[in-house]
Amino acid sequence: MGQQDEQGIDRRTLLARGGAVAAGALGATVASVAAAAPALAAGLGFTPMTPYRSYDSRNDPAGKIRSGQFFGLQLISDENGNPKVPVEAQAVTFNLTVTQTETVGYLGLVPGNTPPPFTVSNINWVASGVDLANGGTTAIALDPDSGSGSVRVYCNGAPTAGTHLIIDVTGYFSA
Repeated sequence: MGQQDEQGIDRRTLLARGGAVAAGALGATVASVAAAAPALAAGLGFTPMTPYRSYDSRNDPAGKIRSGQFFGLQLISDENGNPKVPVEAQAVTFNLTVTQTETVGYLGLVPGNTPPPFTVSNINWVASGVDLANGGTTAIALDPDSGSGSVRVYCNGAPTAGTHLIIDVTGYFSA
């Protein structure tokens, strides 16, 4: 059994079960560990998986996403529609890549039922021709039409901002 804090909670067990909290959080209070890992605090377990490509705009006839645009995606299947994440998953971890950026902009993923305006970003770029990647976690919303976990992807920034984006799913949280 690991070391317990003043509330009798073993933080190392929390970290081992959740898998999403940075090791540096061991010295933190239970409240900050919970704040850093809402899925863990909600009693969800993390399942890592071999990453798979869920979306690549370079293969999409619509092309780049532009400033002011947003669209929905489901992330529980790969690009070919093969199921990868169970439908009961409530959040996914991902690697988000932007490539062939245009001017200054940012991109974000939010649960599919989140109404605009969107006020957070997962990745920011400051010039044209930039290739960047960043990891993240997002809740997914149940899509009533397909029954799958959906997110909204949005782009913002300078009026002419645009980018190709690639989303690789790396794991999921479920009860």
